[in-house]
Amino acid sequence: MGAMLAALLTVWHTMEQREREKDLLFIGNQFRVALNHYYQNNQHYPARLENLVQDDDKVAVRRYLRKIFFDPMTRQTDWGTVKLQDGQIVGVYSLSEAEPLKKKGFRMRDIIFEGKNKYSEWLFMAEGQLSASSVIPDNSPPAI
Repeated sequence: MGAMLAALLTVWHTMEQREREKDLLFIGNQFRVALNHYYQNNQHYPARLENLVQDDDKVAVRRYLRKIFFDPMTRQTDWGTVKLQDGQIVGVYSLSEAEPLKKKGFRMRDIIFEGKNKYSEWLFMAEGQLSASSVIPDNSPPAI
């Protein structure tokens, strides 16, 4: 009975981690889309993630996200940020150092995550003409 319970807990834990990975991919891409829309409307990226929830740069308030999502891996609203040298946020990543179960089979937009060994290496970057040399990861960053 104890062995069956241990096996069941292992399967449950794996299923839960896979669901949280799906959530991270969804939420990370929501940030990616929000950053792109913010740039399209303002011709610069936000200085704070909160600007995606309430953009005061325009006469009318715009909301690119309804809220700052929690990171499904850490279960907190703290995110690592990738910034340009002038402080504009161009990407986010999980602060989790755990190893992902998913290593391949990503959608084309997330293909760069294949073979990564930590969730913190899954960088959800705004699209555009950004080079790795022009960005500075924040919050004890992963290597780019």
